Amino acid sequence: MFVAPSFAATVRLVDFLITLAERRLIIVRRIKNRWKTASDGGWRDIMINFHLASDPRKHVCELQLVHEVSARAAPSPVLRVD
Repeated sequence: MFVAPSFAATVRLVDFLITLAERRLIIVRRIKNRWKTASDGGWRDIMINFHLASDPRKHVCELQLVHEVSARAAPSPVLRVD
């Protein structure tokens, strides 16, 4: 889980992922945008599934991105994005 202290930090991370995808370093498999439409419980995040373009087995990674305010109700985050 990546926790962003602001929406500006969130935009920077998303822009970075877009750059990786445009350079064909990652292949995005799915995006679940729960910022646009919250879950039934009101949770808002974005889930991005991707694999490294260089991985012949195409192991899928999942990145969960949340705003700091939302993360306070969740378990301890793994990494904070500043």
